[in-house]
Amino acid sequence: MRPLLLFLRCGSRAASLWHPASGSCSAPESGQASALAIAPGNPEVLYAAGPNGVFKSLDGGREWFPSSQGLTDCRLRDLVLHPESPQVVFVGSQEAGVFKSADGGATWVPSSQGILDLRINDLAVDPSDPDVLYVATRSGVFKSTDAGVSWQDGSQGFLLDFFVQGIAVAPSDPSVLYADTLFDGIYESRTSLLRFALALPAGFGLDDGFVGVALTNLSTVQEQTPHIRELSADGVRLGRHLPGTGHHGHPSLPSEIPKK
Repeated sequence: MRPLLLFLRCGSRAASLWHPASGSCSAPESGQASALAIAPGNPEVLYAAGPNGVFKSLDGGREWFPSSQGLTDCRLRDLVLHPESPQVVFVGSQEAGVFKSADGGATWVPSSQGILDLRINDLAVDPSDPDVLYVATRSGVFKSTDAGVSWQDGSQGFLLDFFVQGIAVAPSDPSVLYADTLFDGIYESRTSLLRFALALPAGFGLDDGFVGVALTNLSTVQEQTPHIRELSADGVRLGRHLPGTGHHGHPSLPSEIPKK
C-alpha cells in the first residue's frame, strides 16, 4: 500500500530544497506558503504559492523550482488547479487580481477582467463545471463562467460586510456556495445566480477569531484530534480559528446551521 503523504501549509523553514528564481519573484527565505495543491492524477507534481510567487515540485516535494514567469504581483494568496486539465492553474494575488497558466505554471497571464487590482483572498472551482470559478475579495464575491477570462459581481444578499475571506463550493451540490465574511459570519447561496443569505452569524456560539471555510473530510482528523470541533454542511467544513492555537474549529460550535 502506498504511504499517505501529508503536506502542511506553514510559515516555518522548509526542509526541502528551494532553487532561487531568476525572475522578479525571489526564493522564499522561510519556505512560507499560503496555498498548496497536488496535481490531479499525479501526486508527484505539487504547486506552492506564497509571498514570493509560485514554486513547483516534480518529485513529491523533495525539490522545488520557481514557476512565476509573467506574474506582475508575486504576493499570492491562493492557488487552484483545473480538476480535469492539471496544466491549467489559477493564482490569486494581493493587488493584481487573478493570473492563469495553461502550461503547468511555466508562464502566467493576467485573468482579471472585472476584478483588476482587487486583493484575492480565496479561489474556488466548480467541480461539475471547471470553467466556473469564484473569488473572495474585500469587495465581495465574483464569479467567472469562462475559465477566468471575465468576472462578474455576485455579492447579492450581503448585509453590511463585503470583506469575504474564504469561499467554498459544496461537493454534494455545486450550486451551493459558502462565503466567509470578516464580520457578519458565513453566508450561503443555493442558486447559480448567487443570492446569498446569512447562514451562520458571527457570534452564534463563536468567539472572536477567523472563520475558516475549507473543503475536507475530517473524520480521521477528528479521531486523532478530538479537541477540534467544526460545523459541517454538504461536505464543507465551517469552523472558527482559535486565536493562538493554530487550529480551526471551536468547542462551542452549534451542531447545525440555524434554520431559516
